[in-house]
Amino acid sequence: MRFEDLGISPPAENVYRYLNDRGPTPLAILAEEFGPVAINAVEELRSIGLTIGDPPDARRPDHAFARLLAERAHQLNVAQLAVAEMQERYIASHRETSPPVIAISSREQATACRDELTLSARTEILQFITWPFHPSHAHPADDERRMEADGQVRAPHQRLIYERRVLAESAAALDGMRKALNLPGGASVRVIDFLPYKLVIRDGVAALSSRYPRGHEDQVSALHIAEHNVLVTAHMMTFEYYWERSTPLGGHRSRHVQLSDEELKLLGMLVNGETQDFMARALGVQAKTVYNRITKLCKLAGIKGNNPIKLAVHVTKNGWLD
Repeated sequence: MRFEDLGISPPAENVYRYLNDRGPTPLAILAEEFGPVAINAVEELRSIGLTIGDPPDARRPDHAFARLLAERAHQLNVAQLAVAEMQERYIASHRETSPPVIAISSREQATACRDELTLSARTEILQFITWPFHPSHAHPADDERRMEADGQVRAPHQRLIYERRVLAESAAALDGMRKALNLPGGASVRVIDFLPYKLVIRDGVAALSSRYPRGHEDQVSALHIAEHNVLVTAHMMTFEYYWERSTPLGGHRSRHVQLSDEELKLLGMLVNGETQDFMARALGVQAKTVYNRITKLCKLAGIKGNNPIKLAVHVTKNGWLD
């Protein structure tokens, strides 16, 4: 991340990184390290709440940057809404030459539109998946709507960004992610704490997005943006912005978990949604043995009792299978 994106000068960024790595440091030492700019840099950091104390010390990054990140997210949301409003006015005055932006006012319409986009995609699907999560019907890989005229099945690759809360609290979202990973085109999954709105983009030429930013009272209305519209480009730029700042699933791998080959095989089947009876047959053991092994792995993960869903979430988020 470049601190300049948050309105922080390079000298202030250098001083903050120094304090973050080394702790409280007298101004005299900072001046020796960074020159005369150190004093102004400390004052800049103090004015925006990134340093505290005397001698100055860095505040915890997750606390210190929360306000700045929220402000940038809000600015991005406001800009996106302004562009959407301008686009509607442009369409009204250029109806004969401009492709339409269709306003959607119900969840059923939004679901139908999302299905149309994902099932007709040829190369790539990009998606923001936010909280609250609303499950939708999962379409099989051989759904006839995925087929070309010659009978070939389209297999687009999916790039999905989930808010952490979605995977942590929704078994349906976790199941949907497993199915996406198992589709012929596969999927790349990342997680992040916050996304600005719900979004689906097909092949870089058509999109479905929330009509209003997060926090607006209307979280149902959406915009279906037809092909080759300038707004699709804007949404793709937003997607790439958050993709670069999100964490690949399993990026926080636990380095202290030692698992046997059989435990890894069991966990792989668990994450793929297999039943315990299926796992028992595949491993050549009794179903009770599978139950006991899952209980043991739950304990290793810090999960009380026998909870396969929570275990699958933990395994996926912490990269046990990487």
